[in-house]
Amino acid sequence: MTVLMRGAEMVVPVEIDVVIKNAPSAYNYLQGADALSLAKGDVVYFRTNISGSTVKDIDLIYRPTKIFKGSGSFSEFFTGGSVAQKASFGTKLPSERAYILGVVTDRRNGSLIVYPGSGSGEDAMDIAYTNDTVTYIYDLDSREDPYIANSSSISKSVIPKRAYDDDDNITFSDEYTYSVALVRTVDRTAVDIIVFENAEY
Repeated sequence: MTVLMRGAEMVVPVEIDVVIKNAPSAYNYLQGADALSLAKGDVVYFRTNISGSTVKDIDLIYRPTKIFKGSGSFSEFFTGGSVAQKASFGTKLPSERAYILGVVTDRRNGSLIVYPGSGSGEDAMDIAYTNDTVTYIYDLDSREDPYIANSSSISKSVIPKRAYDDDDNITFSDEYTYSVALVRTVDRTAVDIIVFENAEY
């Protein structure tokens, strides 16, 4: 498999009998399927032998979806067989490793504003990132492969001011274009950001 990992493109040899051991409830039909069932843009975790030379099995963390409508808390991507520890919207980020999946509404100097699928402004997260944060971008409208980028290349969703109410809650609409980010944090700071551009509601 050709993968983007640790900020570089590399080829990982995978034997034909390797299977997807775990998958969240959104993709539970992939649990137990062979590795050939994976698709471009899938976010995975490789479980290897001690030396790291052989992939024993694979965990599917996230498969990009063009339409996020109905995913109020995105919980279907963190339940069932998911191995990703979810950071809950509306709470403080945990110090241990955690994942956040949400709609990018702003990118400031050193921080990313991410909203839950419910559009709740009160529950939005302000996630810090650094120059060392590894960033990947995948345009869901393009046939191009995902690519490694700088965090300054992260695009925010195109949401007009009229979509926000006085409490900064967003009414999502299929008229707007969204960037959805899967962020892995450690010690409350983003270490990996994967941005899926041109998502729809």
